[in-house]
Amino acid sequence: MRGRTEDEDEFERPVRRRRRRPRGGLPAWAWWAIGGGAALLALIVVLLTVFSFREPTGNTVTKANFARLKSGMTERQVRSIMGAPTEVLDSADVNRALGTKVPPELAGLRMKQFMWKQGDDYVGIAFANGKASFPYGFIDGEHLVGE
Repeated sequence: MRGRTEDEDEFERPVRRRRRRPRGGLPAWAWWAIGGGAALLALIVVLLTVFSFREPTGNTVTKANFARLKSGMTERQVRSIMGAPTEVLDSADVNRALGTKVPPELAGLRMKQFMWKQGDDYVGIAFANGKASFPYGFIDGEHLVGE
């Protein structure tokens, strides 16, 4: 003992121990799991949102789709059933095709005509100021008129 007395040994400084930080809460793996789950949920919501607004593709000229068309629907509602039209005519196109002029009582209306064609079958619907009216068609050899 390098020249220490017994009294000095009794009063030797205690060894410092590192303080432990209080442990509580969630472990790191739990935070990673929660973050990954939240990211996955956000991705699912984005994908569902994107694909729910896609227009149908393929043959939409069917009697089942025609039966779903109703007067008063918006263009967006009709497109969600039928998809993108194969032909769109506005008031000026219709007048040029028919060689007529719009009657004065219809002059203020924004008119459109949507057509979907698949072989010999077709579905058409007119829009006045953005609202559908008078769906009509010819499917499987039968003339159809909607509500």
